[in-house]
Amino acid sequence: MDMVTNKLLQQAGKYVLLGKLSLALEEYLKIHELVPEDTTVINMIADLYNRMEVREEALEWYQRLAEAFEFRHLPGNAIAVYRKILKLAPKNFEAMTRLAELYQGQGQLSNARMQYKIMANHWINAGEVDKALDLLRRVCEMQADCPESRIELGQALEGLSRKNEACHAYLEAAELWTRQNNLHAAVSAVENILRLKPKDRDFIRSFISLLPTLNLADRGMEYLHSISLDQDPEFKTMIGEVFLQGGDLQVAQRFLLTDVRRNPKAYPAAMRMLRQLIQKSDLNSSLDVAEALIEASIRQRDEVNLKTCLQNLLQLDPSNARTLKLLSDLLIRTDDRKQLEEHLRRLVIVHVQGGNLREARDSLNKLVVYARKSYYLDLLNQLNNGMVHSSSGKLNQICRTIVRTLEEDGLDQEETSPLAGMALGVTDLDLGLCLGLQSDKIDSSEPAEVS
Repeated sequence: MDMVTNKLLQQAGKYVLLGKLSLALEEYLKIHELVPEDTTVINMIADLYNRMEVREEALEWYQRLAEAFEFRHLPGNAIAVYRKILKLAPKNFEAMTRLAELYQGQGQLSNARMQYKIMANHWINAGEVDKALDLLRRVCEMQADCPESRIELGQALEGLSRKNEACHAYLEAAELWTRQNNLHAAVSAVENILRLKPKDRDFIRSFISLLPTLNLADRGMEYLHSISLDQDPEFKTMIGEVFLQGGDLQVAQRFLLTDVRRNPKAYPAAMRMLRQLIQKSDLNSSLDVAEALIEASIRQRDEVNLKTCLQNLLQLDPSNARTLKLLSDLLIRTDDRKQLEEHLRRLVIVHVQGGNLREARDSLNKLVVYARKSYYLDLLNQLNNGMVHSSSGKLNQICRTIVRTLEEDGLDQEETSPLAGMALGVTDLDLGLCLGLQSDKIDSSEPAEVS
């Protein structure tokens, strides 16, 4: 710095000490003309204007100072100057914006967020809604993993009666909190959505998928009922798929099975549900689903996949009458006689051993019709006659003969036809046939259904 400049600085300093601020300002302005890039001089000029309460001039010079610090890549210094500006002019949006951006660039995200919120509130009060929302969305983008910023955005949107957009913000917050394992906070965000009751279907699908994770499936059902969507076939299928993906098979079953016979779109999801139930070894629920799917599988020409599922069920319990009956019925409907005979024989044996003679007779009748082996007709006639005319002991013997004959596939029929002689050598041992209860006896007027 040259002698002239030094002399001016000394004189300016004396004036400051004497409180002669206007004279000091004149000297600093002269110095600024000599060293226009000197930030210390610029700062003194701004401070003097401020002390003299010449507000507009002070703001102009502080702005020059802040820009000089930014140009020199001194963000900390620039932040300090912008804070001075905002003390003088709290509504200076240019300073607010630059301060927020500098905070963000320095990683001071909480300060940046606070600054953007102040600006957003001002724009809302000024009726500039879109500007306010842009700032709040910028905060969300700035902190991608911050659910609180989504809640603030949602509250602002809700206050502006933009409920659908508010619900999206609340949902983003709930999803973030769920990923962060803060389930209590996530539930709180979900409560905001349930209160607003959005009706957009795409949104509801995303929303409902979150509820099983938060143990709010029942609340979700109440919500769907309240907006009359729980009976819409297409929507029921969509929601069933959501709960299926979430692993809540019980709720998924309630949605998918009621319309699977009428709504083809429900069939693929119902089949996936059946496979999952089989994997869980849930035999009864699997059979409920399979029974509901037979007609639909035929219409969808997907009998092979359903048959595979039923065969897998049979591995869980080879003697389950429901499984054998479903599989046999499906094989009859699809005219698949290759496996039908085997499964019908097993079904008759299970019915006889369980004492269900009417069911056994019906299955034997199907063997007569579809397998066309002569000894099946003999067995059917024996059972019919035994149920009408025989004593309990004689009927037990007939049943044992039927089981033995079916297990051996009629190998002894050449020696024992007709069966009236009962020459199969079956003893009177109790084979668990449960024939003590003979409520299944039929009237002689009921004919065998043979072709």
